Amino acid sequence: MYSNVIPIQKNLLRRAVDDYCSTCGIVDSNERMYVAGLVGAFFSTGLISMKDLHRGLSDAMGPWETALIVLQRLQ
Repeated sequence: MYSNVIPIQKNLLRRAVDDYCSTCGIVDSNERMYVAGLVGAFFSTGLISMKDLHRGLSDAMGPWETALIVLQRLQ
């Protein structure tokens, strides 16, 4: 999923996804994988930077519903 990042970035991406899912109340493993996929795609296309991840995904992507809207627009 995060094949194009270095290990330190991979760890930061995982923690960001965990924090984001926890904050948004996302507990279903399929939904968590979906969020991880979103974050990986956003990161690999440059829509989310490491600076954004340090700030927090909630600041970078907004609430869960907003992230879904962004994804729909990208498709």
